[in-house]
Amino acid sequence: MTLVICYMVEIVSTEGFLGGQPRIAERRISVVQIVEWIQEEGMEPETVAAEFDLELASIYRALTYQ
Repeated sequence: MTLVICYMVEIVSTEGFLGGQPRIAERRISVVQIVEWIQEEGMEPETVAAEFDLELASIYRALTYQ
């Protein structure tokens, strides 16, 4: 038997925390920061995940956040 654990990376917005910007839950990393690192600075999603100790799913969730 194989056990598969799936979870949804939560994007949250808290008034008074990072100016209310959407961010990765339990982290001080905003969706805007992740998008800028990848789209403007040319970082790879895998690099961002490794450098900031995030799950790759968190990176892709931030990139698709609307």
